[in-house]
Amino acid sequence: ATREIMPPRATHVLIFALPVIAQLHAYIAPFTAANKLPLPQTEETLIQALSEAQTVLMEAILSNSGIRFSHNGTPNIPLEDMNLDVDDILLVHLTNLQLRSSPFRMTSVKPDLRFMSLNLHGNIDTLEVTGNYTISIEIMNHTSMAQVTSDAGSLNLTFQNLDISGLIGLNFNNNNLQVHTVSLFYRPNLVVLTIFYIDEKGNPQMTEERRNSVRGTLQEPIHTDLAKRMNLLMREEMNKILENITISELMCNDTENEINFKAISNTRMLDTNDFIDYIINITKQNLTDEIVIPDFEKSFEKNVGFIRIRGYFRAEDGWLKNLKTLHRTSDVTMTQNNNTIQVQVTMGLRTLEFGYRRYAAKLLRVGPSGRVTATVGRNSMSFRATLEYTDSNCTVTLEEFRLRDLQDVKLRLTGLFPFNWIFSKIAVFFTNRSKFNIATAIEETVGKEIREKLEGFNCRQHFYEPPIRDADHVENTELTENEI
Repeated sequence: ATREIMPPRATHVLIFALPVIAQLHAYIAPFTAANKLPLPQTEETLIQALSEAQTVLMEAILSNSGIRFSHNGTPNIPLEDMNLDVDDILLVHLTNLQLRSSPFRMTSVKPDLRFMSLNLHGNIDTLEVTGNYTISIEIMNHTSMAQVTSDAGSLNLTFQNLDISGLIGLNFNNNNLQVHTVSLFYRPNLVVLTIFYIDEKGNPQMTEERRNSVRGTLQEPIHTDLAKRMNLLMREEMNKILENITISELMCNDTENEINFKAISNTRMLDTNDFIDYIINITKQNLTDEIVIPDFEKSFEKNVGFIRIRGYFRAEDGWLKNLKTLHRTSDVTMTQNNNTIQVQVTMGLRTLEFGYRRYAAKLLRVGPSGRVTATVGRNSMSFRATLEYTDSNCTVTLEEFRLRDLQDVKLRLTGLFPFNWIFSKIAVFFTNRSKFNIATAIEETVGKEIREKLEGFNCRQHFYEPPIRDADHVENTELTENEI
């Protein structure tokens, strides 16, 4: 009989993520008979080797349970400056922000070398942020009330008794494991904000606010920034630990098991990455490169001293473009939940621009009008989906598509002269408001398209077909992680 040879991509269905992982079925929680994947079984020796390797890895990591964080040899870790739009008039500038952390104590580590991941739990007594603040009202610098237009002082923000948990994704670095993604959540039980300032009589004053959540004008944005910073630091510290553990040691110097482990894991990673790239590519087919973002208008009225300030900011005919530059920016991380597999990955737009063809701003009946355009230096989106196999089908359900990070926004406004002094207020207000509009537009537009593509999507059928184009190579972009 003539032996029919499958085209290279047709073999993808045999080594696609879940089937490869299912080769280790005896080691994982068993699927029900109806959901068992029809694949050859992995040798018992490798199954046993992985079980023993996970125990060795867990013990090695837990022996370093007290992780201390530092920056260039000091405990003071710099955070980025922030500009916050507190209300209709006030701007708060946060500078010289520094983070100090108590040691991170790991309470449990659950390695899963089938999925190349670590499930991590721990706690930190205190995360402390210190810095300086300046409160300003730009409009008042052009009136007789300039002496009451600004205030300055320092702040101390502590997040106490933090519960920390989440997933860490692994891959290979020569003969060692290394961390490629950290998705940890930092949940404080108490948040204390202390403000230090000088009153009108020149006396030092202090005010304190206590909360049991991160909600607040200052608390939430600072927590968001420090969570990203802590995940970066956690990746560095975990990699230092993993540098001292070789794959050979994990496999008890069994060369055959080591080779098989690397081959299976690399194949799984490549194929799941290809799967995500495939979803991205079929999604981009029907995406419009430029979409509309909502108009917005904000009117305000405020008493400052003896002056009543009225004004508004209006932006119309908004646009956002370059959605077709969507791509994967990290390797996939996977976990098992009963009979399903959850995949999560970070995505981004290589180029992101937005703007409004008309804007107008008025303070005290004067102000500029024109066009505004903006470029975004950094952006990141989280993708999370659930895969479930049956005897005849593979379904994919999108659980989350969310814009997580939007940084380095650079604005260009026409028509400012001679109102350049109003720029900082417009810039902060416009940027903060636009972030919400952009997040909503991207999540709804791209998320809706992904969901539509996944409806009726059968992994077994679709992976007999070649993808639209070759999978994008993962770029080593800056890590951006989930936040509370």
